[in-house]
Formats: sequence, C-alpha cells, structure tokens
Amino acid sequence: MSKSKGNILTVSVLKEKGYDPLVYRMFCLQSHYRKPLEFTWETLDNSKAAYERLKNRIAAIADEGELEAEKFDAYKTKFIENVGNDLNTSLGLTVLYDVLKADMSGKTKLALIADFDRVLSLGLLDEGEKEEHSDEFTEYVEKLIAERAEAKKAKNWARADEIRAELAEKGVTLKDSKEGTTWTKA
Repeated sequence: MSKSKGNILTVSVLKEKGYDPLVYRMFCLQSHYRKPLEFTWETLDNSKAAYERLKNRIAAIADEGELEAEKFDAYKTKFIENVGNDLNTSLGLTVLYDVLKADMSGKTKLALIADFDRVLSLGLLDEGEKEEHSDEFTEYVEKLIAERAEAKKAKNWARADEIRAELAEKGVTLKDSKEGTTWTKA
C-alpha cells in the first residue's frame, strides 16, 4: 500500500467498509512487528471473526469467585515475559487465550484480561460492547451453528433456514463468511 498509488488504508476506509478499527488492531497484534503483514480483506475478515469470538467468550465470563493471587501473578508474569520478548504481541495474545481456557475463577480471568488489555488496547471489557449470556447459551448457539453448517453442507437449505430463524427468535444474528459463521446477540 502506498499513498502515491491511492490504496492507503485509513480508519475512515475501515469504518466505511464496516470494520471496527479494533479489528485492524487485532490483525496487527497477531503478527510480530518485524514480520511484514500481508493485508487482504480476507485476512481482515479472519481477524474480525477471531475478535468477535474473543469478545463473545469474554462476555460469557461470570464475575464470580475469589481473586486467585498465585494464578494471577503466574499468568501476568508469563504475559510480561512474552510481550517483553522483543514486543511479541502474538505471544501475548496466546497467553490471553490460555487464560480463557484455564481453570480459575471468573474474577481472576477478568482481572487478567483487564490487565492484559492495558497493553493490547482491544477494548475487551468495554461495557458498551459486553453481551451478557451464560456459557450454556453460548454452547447452545454454537451447537446450532455447527448443525446449520452440516445442513448447508448436505444442501438441506430448509433446515439451515429453520436454525437461523430459531436463533433470530432468541435475538441472535448470524453472519456468514468464507471463514465460518460468527454471531452476536441483540
């Protein structure tokens, strides 16, 4: 991309095309800063799907339990070491995903996510964006999305449409792309 060729990417262009600038930030953070980024709209769509899944998983975390100081300190140290290794933000994101999978209280997870987001600046806990739904609801939606994908694969369009309508009744909006289906809850 170059300004002289007229194909420079700006925040305004991202917004016009329907992308949150934080999606572009996620795209950039997924690679080490010394490596060249191969930008395509398809790779940005992949980052958008990953960002939406990440936000949905974080939104499903209940703020309960006690803060587990040992686990908090261990993951924070790991994050600092990884990001401190020549500003390797992709390894920092890996630690974030490790926290989501870890066996610890919701309060500890949310505290770590808030701490990591001070560096990543992805708006992971922004209240305006946070959706409140349970793990059971997330599992239910993702199970139906998988069933819908199988129905589409089998060319059973009627069943795929039924699933979309069933989710729409529950306030779930589906967005299909080459990378798969993402969802948001109204």
